[in-house]
Amino acid sequence: ALGTPVLVLVTRYRERRISKLGRGLVRNQRIAFRDGLTPERSRDLLWGWARHMTHLVVDFCRMNRITRANLEERVDLTELSQIRELQAEGGGVICAGGHIGVFVLGGHVGALAGLPAVEVMRPPDNPAIRALLRKHRIKSGLVLLKKWGVLWSLRKSLRRGEVIGLAVDENDRKSPAFAPFLGTMASANSTAALMQRNTGAPIAVVTVNRVSRGRYKFHVWEVIRNPKPRDHELELQPITRQISIALTRAILTYPEQWLWGSRRFQTRTCSVAFC
Repeated sequence: ALGTPVLVLVTRYRERRISKLGRGLVRNQRIAFRDGLTPERSRDLLWGWARHMTHLVVDFCRMNRITRANLEERVDLTELSQIRELQAEGGGVICAGGHIGVFVLGGHVGALAGLPAVEVMRPPDNPAIRALLRKHRIKSGLVLLKKWGVLWSLRKSLRRGEVIGLAVDENDRKSPAFAPFLGTMASANSTAALMQRNTGAPIAVVTVNRVSRGRYKFHVWEVIRNPKPRDHELELQPITRQISIALTRAILTYPEQWLWGSRRFQTRTCSVAFC
């Protein structure tokens, strides 16, 4: 209970320094909600986000309490049948998600449910912490791959019919593909679209969200198929756009469960508001 007000105070203090650097929770709120953002709504969202973040730490520490034996009791897996159907086609599945909901549970839940789950992660710089986090996360059978230089490994996973998880809600500064996100054109990560173009695998936009204390729901927000498998002329922009719109629906359904303090809107175009 103490963690929530402390995080609120720290966040308000940091906002004064980082808002001018293209970051900040309140700045992102203004971009997303524009004139609909009242001081009351901003305050409520800040407190809801802070509660979510403190619970997220607990969720991570206790994730291995969710086992094969109690999985269906703890997680609503109704929509997971869509992933099973896609995976049964034999060409693998690309699960595009992000820092929404209890994102550390995505691969964990999939592996416990019997899916051949592979997830891309950004390893911490500290070797001891990296080893500890990895050991904690692979107990379910989840396979973890380092973020850098991973495309070839992901292609091989899809050829084996595995289910790969990618976080695609990050700001892309090197090769931005702009797509609507929370009503604003923002730099989007096109890795999932690139993988679909190269392999023909379907994309499922997924999240795992907390619905009550210790209870979660697995969501499939959109299934995107490549109309012409392995069509190298297929443009990445329309696919990236569909993913971004689906993630927007997820965030607006659970607005307090997204990382509002991220750099999501840091790279901008001069054709949109708040440049």
